[in-house]
This record gives sequence, structure tokens and C-alpha cells, in this order.
Amino acid sequence: MTKIRKINVKNQIDITVPASMSAMPGKHNRCEEVTLLRLSTLSGYLGDQARSQLVQLHYGWILSNCKRVLRSDADAADAAQEAALAMYRALPRFEGRSSLRTWLYRIVQNACVTLIRKQQQHTMASHLESLLEIHLQQCLSASPDVEQSRDIVAGVQQTMAGLSKRSREVLQLRFFNELSLEDISITLGISLSAAKMRLYRAIDQFGTRHNALQASTA
Repeated sequence: MTKIRKINVKNQIDITVPASMSAMPGKHNRCEEVTLLRLSTLSGYLGDQARSQLVQLHYGWILSNCKRVLRSDADAADAAQEAALAMYRALPRFEGRSSLRTWLYRIVQNACVTLIRKQQQHTMASHLESLLEIHLQQCLSASPDVEQSRDIVAGVQQTMAGLSKRSREVLQLRFFNELSLEDISITLGISLSAAKMRLYRAIDQFGTRHNALQASTA
């Protein structure tokens, strides 16, 4: 059996995925699956091993569906690993109301959507940082570029003005004051996860409003 990757799950259990499973998604023994499903509800080592083997049986199918959605081998591999981990953790709660594949399909879709959203947030953050950098440079510069870039500066200012106070505040701290997320959480008196969520929402609001303003003046 050729090992192509290991997926680490809790209790240091390694899910070893053989190359043959990636090449032939969906090939598995139904009786073996039923037995493993029963064992997967158990606690301790036996249940852990049953869940690991179930992930092995379905990993090729998981990866194939991730590739179909994401159309990128690298992204599909990342999403498939997240889906495999989610499957492993959720198996004790599988009640059999639908087929295992139907249940697993939702997990795969969620993993793909989560990856896409993370990529969009990263792209939006980079876009926002570039816009605000232009704004700062133009506002602080004494060169003729200030006059020439008046529309750009006005657009960024107008976008910021249309945001909520909380959104303006977190964007100001991150991109103007250049604080880290940890420092932002301390400054605002909120948790780190709350600071991240507030920043991501503010970035999303900025991008949506900025694009709308650009479209209205085009």
C-alpha cells in the first residue's frame, strides 16, 4: 500500500490514504462500511480506528468532489483534508436518516465553500489595503499627484464615510494605525476571534460599498 498523505486527527490517530483510493473514488465494500459505521459510535481506540477506516474508504470520493467544485488540485487537497477531519469528528453523530454519501456530500460542500470564502476574504483584504495605502500616500503627499488623484481619494473617503462607526473604527486601527489583530482586540476590549470577525465584516462592507460607488459613477 502506497501512502500519499496522512491526515492527523485527535488522539494522534493517522488516517493513511492509499493511492488506489484516490484513483478510484467510491470503490469500497458495503458490508465493511456498515460494520465500521456501527463501530464508529463507540468511544476509545476501537471507535477511533473505525472512523479512520471510514475516512480512508471515502477519501477518494471526497477528493474527487472537491476537485470538481474548486478546479484546482492544491485547493482540492486542502478542502479534502478539512472535509476528512470534519467527517471523522461528525461520524459518531451520523444517524442514518440519509445515505452516508448524501450526509458526506454536505460536509464536502461546506469545506469547499469555507475555502472559497477564506480566499475571497484574503483577496478583499489585499484590495482594501492597497486602496487605503493610496489614500494615505495621496493625503500626505505634497506632489501634484494629489490633485490628479482627487477622485481616488474622494472615492475612498466616501466609502469610509458610508460605513458604520464600528467598521470605520476597526479599519482605522488596522490599516491606518497599523495595529495587529491582537492589539486591536485589546484596544476594543473584545476577544481575538471577535476582532477578526469584526475586521472581516468591515472589509466586506468596504468592498461592497466601494464597488457600488464605482459602478454608479462609471
